[in-house]
Amino acid sequence: MNNDITIIIPLHTLEGDNGEFLKKAIESVRESQKYYNDGKLIVTVVAPFEGSTNANLVDKWILNDSGDTTYCGQVNYAVQHIDTKYFSILEYDDTYTEKWFKFFKDYMFGNEDVSVFLPLSIVTDAGGEHWQYGNEAALAEFFSSELGFLDFDCLQDWSAFALMGAVINREDFVSVGMYKPSIKLAFDYELLLRMTNKKLRVMVVPKEGYKHIVGRENSMMDIYRKEMEGTDVVQKWFELAKREYQYAEDRKKSISKKQKVEEVK
Repeated sequence: MNNDITIIIPLHTLEGDNGEFLKKAIESVRESQKYYNDGKLIVTVVAPFEGSTNANLVDKWILNDSGDTTYCGQVNYAVQHIDTKYFSILEYDDTYTEKWFKFFKDYMFGNEDVSVFLPLSIVTDAGGEHWQYGNEAALAEFFSSELGFLDFDCLQDWSAFALMGAVINREDFVSVGMYKPSIKLAFDYELLLRMTNKKLRVMVVPKEGYKHIVGRENSMMDIYRKEMEGTDVVQKWFELAKREYQYAEDRKKSISKKQKVEEVK
């Protein structure tokens, strides 16, 4: 069976070192292709500006003219313009490990009903001096009802899971309503709550599959975090996610008191 996977790279600018980071990210996909023989890894950049479609670098460039250039908006737009069964999100300053998609193929056998295959992520700071694992909690005994899987109950107590690098069933992603761009920082968590509440299966593959950099100046996540005003604001977004998961549509709710007053009126 052919299991092509679209690699979606959301890009907000090519200024500064972003072009070099993008090149390195794409090179990691090319290295991964050497070990993945179940289909093609299709490098797809989605951006609010025109770009090169050089076959040696990018397989497909999607011009996002929707007006929504948030991370979630970029991904949603790209998902609606691809036709592969699976897709994966690669941040332009991150990389895959060379055998991640081979590991996905190995663990998909017997788990064809799984909607999301999460990698064990290696999370580092911008200088590469400190690192830790991401998504590893699901591999602990008694964390959830089934070892290695996320369920709705375990997500009530632990929100630190990220979808970067995951291999996601496109049809299932669309069926639950895709990302909600209005939810800041907690959008992965809210989506996972929505999916597990619908009894869709989410698995953490016990293999290193993705290298994620945090805290890099002017990265998309850095820009989002600078908009937050302290840990209490971050906490409120996660609390909002716990309320909004039950709705498929993005109701564009905010944590601001101003909106709440307007809603009462």
